[in-house]
Amino acid sequence: SAMRTFWALAAEAAFAAYCRDLYAGRTAEWRNCTVSIGGLAIQGADVFNAALGPTFSTYLTQALNVSHGLEFEALPLNFNQNFEFVGGRLVDYIYSNPAAYTCMMVEFEIATVVSLMNFRKGNALDRFAGVIFT
Repeated sequence: SAMRTFWALAAEAAFAAYCRDLYAGRTAEWRNCTVSIGGLAIQGADVFNAALGPTFSTYLTQALNVSHGLEFEALPLNFNQNFEFVGGRLVDYIYSNPAAYTCMMVEFEIATVVSLMNFRKGNALDRFAGVIFT
């Protein structure tokens, strides 16, 4: 199927009943609305949707639609949009890398809800590291 573009999603967002608009952050009360999960799409929207769409959109909607009436959407964002959408409160949740998250945590006072543990060659990667050099 053809990928929906960012602008098509943005146009839909203007008309959707988003949980953040209906319930002012009281997540325990969210019912019959749309939850948006923005994510850093470093490799582009197609790769983001192929990798995370099944979890962020399909699985979460299937798991919580019957009991809570929730629909989930995944929004692939570039690096700048990550900050714009969080700062503008245009997403309910954000999936990002640790460096960007740390900046957004300080700038927008967001908090961790869950984290991801990657696996490579059957081994859990539970640490993130970087090197600064000249």
